[in-house]
Amino acid sequence: MLIEQQEMLVSESVSDMRQRELASLERLSALAKVNLNIRDIEITQQKALIEDMGSHLKCATFRLDAIRIILATD
Repeated sequence: MLIEQQEMLVSESVSDMRQRELASLERLSALAKVNLNIRDIEITQQKALIEDMGSHLKCATFRLDAIRIILATD
């Protein structure tokens, strides 16, 4: 059950990241058409960043650092 939740969360995170970063890439590409100060290397770096973040997010796992137990007695 935890594995399925983890896979779903990672998948959603990758999808959300790609959506945001691809929008940023599209804006940068559109800006490059009207602004000569935007270099091709900046667009290439944005593409590489998207791929790097995707690969790092796909490797994400849950980790349990601590469990707190509260015992209440009457």
